[in-house]
Amino acid sequence: MLLCVTANHKTAPFDLLERLSRTPDDLAGSLSEGSKGAVVLATCNRFEAYVDVDGTADESDVARILNTVSERSGIPADTLNASSAVHSGARVVEHLFAVASGLESVVSGEGEIAGQVRRALTSARTHGTTSPELERLFQRASEAQRKVKNDTALGRAGRSLVRLALELADSRIADWSAARVL
Repeated sequence: MLLCVTANHKTAPFDLLERLSRTPDDLAGSLSEGSKGAVVLATCNRFEAYVDVDGTADESDVARILNTVSERSGIPADTLNASSAVHSGARVVEHLFAVASGLESVVSGEGEIAGQVRRALTSARTHGTTSPELERLFQRASEAQRKVKNDTALGRAGRSLVRLALELADSRIADWSAARVL
């Protein structure tokens, strides 16, 4: 069964997310011990551990994931627990599809996350921590992201946090040549 433990801009303060974004590359290896596989997605605005556990997932699996992340990041497990959400089964699929498509991003529809999702899978492959179910999940998420990008107005908007900030600044600064501080 698939489990996802996620801390993101909706559930955790940015300083915690920053610390989680610097987790060791081999975290997926530690998470995959005692399970079928693991993929870790760590960006400046989110940390996600996707773990393919044996059998039906329970609280002990979630505790093991949180404790492993705690040991590897130096963040207390109770802090991680308070700043995380847990998804299991079909909800993991829905969540990753939304993440990969930019629907869960700070700026809805931003496209950078799609590459980050692909790189997370590539890293897990490199470290030998994927499972057939995680491979299928991440490949289907990339397919869903491409459909959103190509078939919806949201995907064509080309949104990013930087672009949004520049548009906001441009709307408030009439004469850029007179601007002294940005």
